[in-house]
Amino acid sequence: MPSEISASPQILRAPSGLLGDPFQMRQWYLHSFFGNFTVGADKVWQKLEAATKAIPVVLAVLDTGCYLHQDFIDDFDVASSIFWDNPGEKDCTNGVDDDENGYVDDCFGWNFVEDNAHPFTDDSGHGTLVTSVAAARAHDGRGGRGVFSNPTVMCLRVGSRRGVWTSTTIPALDYAVKMKARVSNHSYGGPGFVAAEYEAFVRALKHDHLIVTAAGNSGCNIDEHEGKGNVPGAVFAALTCFSFTPGAFRLRGLVNVMASDVAGFRASFSNYGSYTYVDGTSFAAPIVAGMAASLWAYFEASSPVGWQQCNEPASRKVERAIMYSVTGSKALAGEAAAAKE
Repeated sequence: MPSEISASPQILRAPSGLLGDPFQMRQWYLHSFFGNFTVGADKVWQKLEAATKAIPVVLAVLDTGCYLHQDFIDDFDVASSIFWDNPGEKDCTNGVDDDENGYVDDCFGWNFVEDNAHPFTDDSGHGTLVTSVAAARAHDGRGGRGVFSNPTVMCLRVGSRRGVWTSTTIPALDYAVKMKARVSNHSYGGPGFVAAEYEAFVRALKHDHLIVTAAGNSGCNIDEHEGKGNVPGAVFAALTCFSFTPGAFRLRGLVNVMASDVAGFRASFSNYGSYTYVDGTSFAAPIVAGMAASLWAYFEASSPVGWQQCNEPASRKVERAIMYSVTGSKALAGEAAAAKE
């Protein structure tokens, strides 16, 4: 670990939204034939996938870890998976910090809970579910698929079944930025303000990194109670239900995007090939984060006129594309790419 030491309050965060829900059509929230209740990702997948194959955009998932599920990996071989591979680590078992980033043998990310190089453990299942929403593999004949086309996921374990601590999320976000992840997903929240956490968000945004965070399920005004604070440039995602209204976990205040996500179909951590249905703003956030990563890759590959001429940071342009797609209380994130051609 890095040698620099600092002190700040230790506050416990909670994963947002491990709630079961009656079965609905699997992954209905992705498909445009359900009309205005979905993100309409199916309308642009083909275009995105064709344009972004050669453009690696890394999405960091800061959560309870990532179980090695069949929708992420073949035969438990990380090399043939959706997961990020650190090019600076020459040997994953030599006990040497090859890339001198302060983390030894971090070939595939870091477990900030146990302070080791093994993020592929998940004792609560929350991180596996979130990763599934954002980036489950497509065209593999198994289970569902994520929003992110051609995904590369940096798995950073920052919590467990007991919760998510700011003492792990802050260094994890710094790690994600340092290791060139473009977008990060934060499906956790709770009351209490920590200046060090706020400052970590600001640092990330200054490095052209896009943060997507769950607004939470408490029904409170997050302007007053959420610890992440009012960070300009961060995207706060809440959810809508199938009736095109805010979901049961209704939030007030600083909510940037409402993404459709109730009773969604996800990869489960219970075994290699299992699935389940859950809801909550935890699973609205990775819909937005997944599409943000896809759009970033698409814009870099296709380089539309608006992308070239705008002098703002790339993360801000992607955020604007997501926000451009918002109509009323929903986010048609899947149409943002088409709208920007």
